[in-house]
Amino acid sequence: MPAHNGFDGDHIEIETDVVIIGGGLAGCFAAIKARNAGADVVLFDKAAIKRSGNASYGDDHVPIIAFPGLTIDPEELAERALKGMDGLVDPQLSYILAEEGIHRALDLNEYGVPVFYEGNKFLFVPSRYELGLDKGAKWSMIFLKGGGEMKECLAHQVRLRGVKVIEHTIGNSVLTHENRVVGATGVNIRTGEFIVCKAKAVVLCTGSANRLYWSPEGLMANYYCPTNCGDGHAIAYRAGARLTGMEFIQAQTHTTDHPAGPRPHGFFTVLVNAEGENIQRKWEHLTNQLDAITMAAYDEYGAGRVPYWNTDTMSPHARDMWAYGLANEHPIGLKYTDPKRVTKRQEARTRIFGLYRSVSGPIVDAHMHTSLRGLFGAGDTINSSRMGGNTNAFVTGARAGHFAAVYARTADKPVIDQEQVKAEKARVYAYDGRERGIKPIELEETVRRIIYHYVGIRKSEPQLRRGLEVLHDVTETFGPQVAVTNPHELMRYLELQNIIQVAEILFEASLFREESRIIPSHWRIDFPNQDDENWKLAVIAQQADDRLLLTAEHPDRWMRRV
Repeated sequence: MPAHNGFDGDHIEIETDVVIIGGGLAGCFAAIKARNAGADVVLFDKAAIKRSGNASYGDDHVPIIAFPGLTIDPEELAERALKGMDGLVDPQLSYILAEEGIHRALDLNEYGVPVFYEGNKFLFVPSRYELGLDKGAKWSMIFLKGGGEMKECLAHQVRLRGVKVIEHTIGNSVLTHENRVVGATGVNIRTGEFIVCKAKAVVLCTGSANRLYWSPEGLMANYYCPTNCGDGHAIAYRAGARLTGMEFIQAQTHTTDHPAGPRPHGFFTVLVNAEGENIQRKWEHLTNQLDAITMAAYDEYGAGRVPYWNTDTMSPHARDMWAYGLANEHPIGLKYTDPKRVTKRQEARTRIFGLYRSVSGPIVDAHMHTSLRGLFGAGDTINSSRMGGNTNAFVTGARAGHFAAVYARTADKPVIDQEQVKAEKARVYAYDGRERGIKPIELEETVRRIIYHYVGIRKSEPQLRRGLEVLHDVTETFGPQVAVTNPHELMRYLELQNIIQVAEILFEASLFREESRIIPSHWRIDFPNQDDENWKLAVIAQQADDRLLLTAEHPDRWMRRV
């Protein structure tokens, strides 16, 4: 690795119109649409774009498909997604997702990912929000015929358009000048080289902050991409952008000791206790079926009992769909489970995956423009809609790329403040070259255990304050003892910094919201009720004078309108 002292080392400098950080589904769509709009585009990805992000294994379905006369109407789909989300997300973005999802699915077909069966027909399945409803439930989800190769197809389209793809490079900061974006920096995780990319617009597409919590089965058993650790959230925060929803976590069930893929909750299974009794009913007042299943499993374990999936309720057709979905999205799951034949009950356990994806993150307008001029965001990185998943990535990625390119046409030529670059290099290479000390992954494991133990599903003021105290003690004591001996460890160190930054905001925002809302995402046992009179508000997080500033704001104030 090149010898850097953080101040005087050389760096690579490039210039473009739009730089995209993250090459998952949202990043690829952003790159494609930005090039289609005539912009010169650079894309950073810490992996290789043909197998990066949440869809690296493949993708089995498109969850938000609305088309009058064919599926559910867009207005009805958007209104369903907004249930319980008053003041937390911008309704306009939910309607945009519902309107444009079908068009982005057709884009997939154009890009080489087959979405049709038998000519021009979709294979529909009821969405997870409709589980448990009667047979008249409307359709809003389609299975993909060729989802297993989705990322390879999108990567091909990105390169076909002449996007400059810089792989094995972690984006680590946004550069600003006179309150607008003028570029971004990155570090090559193979060579350790520092890269400065001058740009008129930056698009953050780094996925959700799901690598916050300790996982008993290890990172690779996680349903979501283990490299998604809140990079974009931390980058936007340090740049001064406004974030919201940072107190909400994403908790779901999975099959114990198996990769998350085999979980059958989307295929008409029922969660039962050891006696075979349905234990979901107690929680059916929650806003959707997934939340009811999650809380039922959590409740059962809390009482010292074991919950199970009852797969006997699955029809042969549902089993076929489950098997087909696994083959396209998590094929390793087929090594653990044969969906067409499984009859024994599978133990279900609640897991926290991190911040609530597509609800927690930078605030954006309908153009995916954040509160910082020239900074755009997409996918699970931003606060957009409870309708997450790949449709959110496709729609918001396409919009972010297109409007970033439009913005770049009239933006001034970027002027880089070399003092900013110098300061960022000092931060990045602070512990570079130290031969003895704590490995970043070791400190990260401790930090993630702290988050796991102190800011789980059940939150309270004493627990949260103690967790913050422990987090600060551990990071202040052991952070300066970190040793970085190679570029891979440098990446781990930068990810650790982002995990710590996002964790602090999670703790503080969870303390700030003194009510419970969209359980299990925010359940304050010391404030167990939803308080619409005082808390139909968004908690806004922003860095001010190097400190975290939290405010509670009415939608009329915080929602951005084009």
